[in-house]
Amino acid sequence: MATTDTRSKDNGKRSMTQEERSSNARSALIDATLSILVNEGFRNATFTRIQQEAGVSRGLIGYHFGTKSALMESVIHAVQDRYHADTEELIGDDVAGIDALRNVLSSYLGRLAVNPIPAQAMLVLATESISEAPEIRRAVQESFAVMRSEFGELLARGQRDGTIRDSVDPAGYAVVLEGVLRGSALQFLVDQKDVDLDAARIAILGLVDGIAA
Repeated sequence: MATTDTRSKDNGKRSMTQEERSSNARSALIDATLSILVNEGFRNATFTRIQQEAGVSRGLIGYHFGTKSALMESVIHAVQDRYHADTEELIGDDVAGIDALRNVLSSYLGRLAVNPIPAQAMLVLATESISEAPEIRRAVQESFAVMRSEFGELLARGQRDGTIRDSVDPAGYAVVLEGVLRGSALQFLVDQKDVDLDAARIAILGLVDGIAA
């Protein structure tokens, strides 16, 4: 069977497929949107400004996403996917529940210190979803719910493997853990000079130690 040669005739290098070009354009638009949300705010995240920041042709946002709300939903999903990629190995099935919790909490704060853009963009979108952009509220709700669900699952795992006390309510404690993380992120983003993330990490891990079996 004949195969398609995607190499450039000029330099012999492989040319990107249409699917790869499309994926790259979507990624560029999402990254540009993240940057604008953080540095310029939700109102300034217009199609024109995003396309300018991404360095892509006019009309590509409409082609790939359709509407601003759909683009913002894709941004939320991208942040969530990157979070999962960063934490997947930290919470493998062979990791005890309480250790998996410690790993996730430490990882979140560590990434926040190195690259606060995803967390800050999510806080911007969460705030807008309860005020000027209710059309993205469901996507924000689902993203927050995913984190709570994962914390709940790790807490339940810890109860099954004997590392977390049976008296702990996984659903209730999951809300607390997510609140502590997102609240710590907000304080850090507002005042990076005076908020000590290392001290916060130690304190948060102390909360987890308090529910150890």
